Amino acid sequence: MEIKRKDLIAAAKELNELLNPDPKIKIVAVKTDKLEADVISAGKLVEEGDKVSEATAAVLKELLGDESDAAADVPDFVLNDLITLAGEMNKVMELDPPIEIPDDVKFESLEKEIKDNAVCDGICEIYVTDDFTEDAWMTLDKLGIEAIDPDTAAKTEKEEKKTTPAKKDKTAAKKTTPAKKDKKDKAEKKPGVIASIINIVKTKGPISKEDILKEMVILFPERVEKSMKSTIGVQIPGRINKDRDFDVVDNGKGWEVKK
Repeated sequence: MEIKRKDLIAAAKELNELLNPDPKIKIVAVKTDKLEADVISAGKLVEEGDKVSEATAAVLKELLGDESDAAADVPDFVLNDLITLAGEMNKVMELDPPIEIPDDVKFESLEKEIKDNAVCDGICEIYVTDDFTEDAWMTLDKLGIEAIDPDTAAKTEKEEKKTTPAKKDKTAAKKTTPAKKDKKDKAEKKPGVIASIINIVKTKGPISKEDILKEMVILFPERVEKSMKSTIGVQIPGRINKDRDFDVVDNGKGWEVKK
């Protein structure tokens, strides 16, 4: 089978990024037979465990035959599956900002974006009741993302709000200073991430997502800022408007509870 020049160029670009050879494979103003020879040379450096796209693996398999280790590590789903899933997540979950899918999107970067939006700050945002297609559900399964029941999510949030009652122990009470006790009680009563997002919108709206994030960073300095940003994007407006008995809207000045 004759390999098209555009496929060789695509493979060369990917190998340049993966292997960072010196010099890099030249893809402009180069004859096809030279390009093919350089791809073959670089392809021999691909080791088992290196991630390459299905298209590049196919090129290397055609050029190298049994010498190619690339095909062994091609995932059992392809870039188009991720593109389809990302598009559905944008629509079904009403992600804001949405997952960006540029023309030159890479498998690994899109996979990471999907996972970051599916599981935010340790909380799964994919519900079993979400209206994904069968193909999208299959891709989620292959990514190891397990959807949860909305009731389970609500229960988890309630448990985040629970406080642990202090045991009545006279001896312990004598050893604990009032200042330490107050600090502990305050920490125990702090609401969870989602409850805090809702509270900020209710009490400080209209407010931008950027300002919500600033508030959240102050409330949760121990949490990863990027993860909280993803959680805000998933919750506002999509999840809140689906799961709550009120809606949040952008009035042009920021997000607030719909009156």
